[in-house]
This record gives sequence, structure tokens and C-alpha cells, in this order.
Amino acid sequence: MAQVIPTIDLSSFGPGGSEIDQKAAAAELYEACSRLGFANLKGIGISTERLDDAFAFSRRLFNLPLEEKMKAPHPAQPMPHRGYSPAGMEKVYSKAERDAQVESDEAGESLRKVEDHKESFEIGNEENKFQPNIFLPDSIFPGFKDKGLQLYDDFHKAGCRILDALCMALDVDSDEAARLKKLHSGQNNQLRLLHYPSIETKKLQSKVVGRMPPHQDWSSFTFLFQDSVGGLELQDPQTKEYMRSVPEKGVCILNVGDMLMRYSNGAFPSAMHKVTLPPDTTNDGEGVTKGRYAIPYFFAPDHEAMVEPLPSLHRAEARPKFEPVRWCDYGEYMAKHMYKAKQEASRG
Repeated sequence: MAQVIPTIDLSSFGPGGSEIDQKAAAAELYEACSRLGFANLKGIGISTERLDDAFAFSRRLFNLPLEEKMKAPHPAQPMPHRGYSPAGMEKVYSKAERDAQVESDEAGESLRKVEDHKESFEIGNEENKFQPNIFLPDSIFPGFKDKGLQLYDDFHKAGCRILDALCMALDVDSDEAARLKKLHSGQNNQLRLLHYPSIETKKLQSKVVGRMPPHQDWSSFTFLFQDSVGGLELQDPQTKEYMRSVPEKGVCILNVGDMLMRYSNGAFPSAMHKVTLPPDTTNDGEGVTKGRYAIPYFFAPDHEAMVEPLPSLHRAEARPKFEPVRWCDYGEYMAKHMYKAKQEASRG
């Protein structure tokens, strides 16, 4: 846990940035993503004032009574992955756990033994016909739809800057960079407002419930802003030790997902990460773990995009390390047991 996650400034990929500075930042990004699969980023084009607004928006949402938040309910099934999920409804698991699921466990109960004590709200692209948005009515939260979509767009622009930097880091040619960007039109990205409610610390320590277990994201990459509470940890793929993500205002954590691992032919490993007890675990000595807010943005290939290693990244090998897979098929496989019926979900 003594290692420090590197911080990389991508402001040179914004207006007026020089190619020299871009190449220097891209080299740092390659070093971090190839060695760890994650890095801290700053200068991605989202101001601290905008982030303050975003977290205020999120807190206002989650401070609503449960019955009002349930006016925009996430469906009982995994897709469309939109709307509000109360604590205990969604269950995160790793690909290794999903792959190891036995045939007799058709309902996926083996993956849901420990409840994830978090609530979330998912917002996507309005043009995504496969996953239509589900918004709170203005009578509950005036302007929620417009504010949510504007935040989605702001994060999408930041994600495009990150993708530019990743293309340079991988040293792909202009044709492959254009292809990769075309496969990431923004149609299938996801903005998540995430809240981990306060909870008795002993429940987390005894693993009666959890916050979020070790897992890898399925998207190409995720970038996440968090409040000052902490608790996010990422695994060094070489030592298998977890490194603590120390919150810093205006700085996000970037983690490589399964799809970018495939596009890069394994040059960038998909980052294993989890949310656990923060360093300061209690409120006023009450034995209660502090609530935590985070805003991740999942930058994903378009729904029917075919994901396979870029040709220039596997020419030296007899064959690529990964077989082609459609993003929608991969997502369907991984999401199968993430949700159970709303009426069964915990309201605690």
C-alpha cells in the first residue's frame, strides 16, 4: 500500500496544447497503463467548479426519500442499465467469478452472497435505442433530465480527450486511431452517480455486506471522480497488492477496462479494483463508516461494435491474444446476474 499512483496531466490535449507536451504526457500514460492499468489524471477539461456542481447534483438526488427516487426505477433485469438502483439491488462480480459459475446455479445466487451496500443512478446517451434513459419527473427533481444530460455530455468530451491520449500512448497510426474513435461514438457510454450510504463499520468488517468487491470494468476505460472520504483501492497486476486511491480535488482515477485490454492486445491490463473501508472509518466515534460519493464515467464501444486487437499491436505475434467479441454479447454475458427483482432488494 506504500506505492503512489502516478498522476498525469492531459491539459496539452486541450486547446493550444503542443505536440511535444502531448508526447511527453502520452509516454507517462503508456508507462502507467502498461505497468498498472490505471493512473491519476488531471487536465481533462472538467473544471473544479463543474465538479462541485456535479457532486451537489448527486447529493441532492440521493438525499431524496426512497419513494421519490423510485419514480425512476432501474428495471429488474440488467438491461436497460438506466435509472435508480436502491442499496442491495445491483451486485458486482469479477469475470473470473462469472466464468466459474456452475451450470446448476442458473439464478446466479453464488455471485450474490454478500450484498453491495450502494445506490446508483445511471444516465446514458439519449440516442441509444438499446438502452433508453429513465429520468425523475420534474415534479420530484426540477430540471433533473437536462442537468443529467449536460453532465453526461461534459464527461463525454473529457473521455474523448483521454481517448486521444491513449491512442498516442499506444502509438497507433492515424487510420487505427480513427477506427478506434469511430467505434467509440459516445452512443453507448454511461454516467453513473454513485452513493455508498453510511453503515455500521462492523457490518463491513464482518463482510455481512460490502461496498464493492474486487472486479474489472467491462468498458474500454473508466474515469472516476470521488469525494474526500476514500476507500477505492486498485491492484498492482504484478505484485497483486492493492494501492489506495487518495482523493484529490480536480483529479480523477483512470482505469483500463476489458475492452481496451483487448484493443491493445494486452499491452494495457484491465485494472482490478474495489471499494472498502476508508482510512478514517467512523463518524465521531460512533462505529459508523462515512457515506461516500463518486461519479464514474464508463467509456465504451458502440453497442454492436466488434472488439479485437488492433492489427499494429499484434504484428510480431503469430496470432492476437484475444478472439474477436461483440461488445453487446460480452456485456450481456457479464451482466446476466447483476440485478434481481426490485421488490427483493434491500431498502436499508
